[in-house]
Amino acid sequence: MALRKVYIRYKEDLPDGPNVFAALDGFRFLGTETAPFYGFGDIDTLSDLGPDVGIIGYLGDVHIALKKLGKPVPEVLDYPLELRSFLGREVRATILREIRESVGPIFLKPVAHKLFTGFVWKKSRGDRLQLAIYPSETPVWVSDVVNFVSE
Repeated sequence: MALRKVYIRYKEDLPDGPNVFAALDGFRFLGTETAPFYGFGDIDTLSDLGPDVGIIGYLGDVHIALKKLGKPVPEVLDYPLELRSFLGREVRATILREIRESVGPIFLKPVAHKLFTGFVWKKSRGDRLQLAIYPSETPVWVSDVVNFVSE
């Protein structure tokens, strides 16, 4: 079933980021009606969300829309065991205390989805400040640093 309408997250008078703009452009190309929304609170006012009316924005926007529709929010699958052999590196779970005690460089990202943006830890002052607000017991994923050519 094709979408007949899509709500697009805006910030002021523009789509909220390049990916959102690309989605807007694609839906317009397909002839799908588009309409802006400006934040989490707006989602509650969208009375026509449903199987043929979608939402484009942050992950939290989609989760709120799913809950509004009485649908389950999918479980996060960061590194499924069945796919780890394809990663080209070892990925393991640990806690921030271990990272704070390490020298680096090491890639880390939170286990809690979107708690903070993953980055390469080098134990610099900026790195320490970036993680200062999170408890030492915060679960994180870590791996060797990989120089990706493309995503």
